[in-house]
Amino acid sequence: MKAGAVWFVGLTGLVALGAVGLYKTLPGVESDVRASVVKALADNGFSDVRAEVSGQTVTLSVGDTVADPAAHLAHAKAIVTKLDGKVSDVRFLSMPQAAPVQIAAPNPSSLVQTPAEVIKGEKATTIVASNSLPPVAGDSARDAAIEVARTCDDRISSAMGSRKLNYRFGTYELTAESEPLLDDIAKVVVDCPADVKLIVAGYTDTTGDAKANQLISQARAQAAADGLVKRGVAANRISVQGLGGTSPVADNSTPEGRAANRRIVVRATAG
Repeated sequence: MKAGAVWFVGLTGLVALGAVGLYKTLPGVESDVRASVVKALADNGFSDVRAEVSGQTVTLSVGDTVADPAAHLAHAKAIVTKLDGKVSDVRFLSMPQAAPVQIAAPNPSSLVQTPAEVIKGEKATTIVASNSLPPVAGDSARDAAIEVARTCDDRISSAMGSRKLNYRFGTYELTAESEPLLDDIAKVVVDCPADVKLIVAGYTDTTGDAKANQLISQARAQAAADGLVKRGVAANRISVQGLGGTSPVADNSTPEGRAANRRIVVRATAG
């Protein structure tokens, strides 16, 4: 083999090794960026903002319960962009605008007329018994939505069974064994009506610092939510909560109890 050919083969090998090394460092970069973003948002009171990380690009989104999503996300972006050297780009996830709701004025003749109880005195007012009023329009629709969400919630519980989402020790990176469980949860959620929302809540045991536990639980819940989004669940259907060591389901004084308290809970709600 000629010297030039040897040099070319050697250079190709170095490039290949460099590419492998770069590939292996990317998950670490994303993990570092995600941890920094989640902590910055939580420290500044923006734990309701969801962050999806790809490399050093962060995409922010927020649930439809926020009164002014645009302003909320703008403040969150200002916080994230201060993470010098960690974030290269911050984007917003576009959310559909809700159509304005038109409410027709009630027909006075359809209202139930009942005598009012009169209270005399300096600060007299009029009180009408609540059961004398006609049902509020939309109550039946709300009840139906709650029932649909409850059905989806039951299906999620059945899909999970006794399985748990597991993370690599001391991190919020999901293990490979957790991937099939995320697949099964996502299949159920995608099949549920689009107006059914999800709450992904993370919990820890009570060992260690409470603030650190809250951040860990938030980051782990975020990682689970990211996994569901990658499997086709719309990001604006998911709310992420990091609840730390609150609401234990077992005794924190035993190893078995602490393991049970370190958990991710996925619940379906009516929005």
